[in-house]
Amino acid sequence: MAAEKVLTISPYTLLSRWFFDGSSTTEVPKDAVKAISQLYLLMYFQASPLICYISKHFNNYGLFSLPKEEVFQFMKLIISKTGYKAPFIKSEKIAESGLIKCLKKQYTDLKPSEIGMIVDFINSSDEKDAIYEMFGLYKPKNKKLTAAEKKRLKNVEAEKPKPKEEAQSLSFEDLLNI
Repeated sequence: MAAEKVLTISPYTLLSRWFFDGSSTTEVPKDAVKAISQLYLLMYFQASPLICYISKHFNNYGLFSLPKEEVFQFMKLIISKTGYKAPFIKSEKIAESGLIKCLKKQYTDLKPSEIGMIVDFINSSDEKDAIYEMFGLYKPKNKKLTAAEKKRLKNVEAEKPKPKEEAQSLSFEDLLNI
């Protein structure tokens, strides 16, 4: 017989289900209390208009002195009163390119997702070549000319009026004698 695989549920999934169970009397899941820190309060509401208030009052070391159960009860109360549901923010691994490395060095305080957005914006802009040249990542290549283009250029050069040549060429000595 094959050993049965035990499926476990993530503590974050348990906590999320508990937030939206609709009851104010259910207890906080014990697995979530063990695995998730109080900082989850700040991360959960980071896209909410409430973050200003929460950050002002809880973004300090005093947050760690509060019991986790009380913090999660507070979060559930806010969610039940406001109906707030955290948005899903997809995080993708961005392939490392020269521009990403340069931007990381230049702007160390930006998040990887923000750098990815900047790179996407640069790649879709008209000044892409100039920006890549600015970072020293792109050197324009000379376009190879076809035989027809070379012939056309020779004809254009032949048709140009030639500059008038001086009747006499002056030497350095002639200039001194003048």
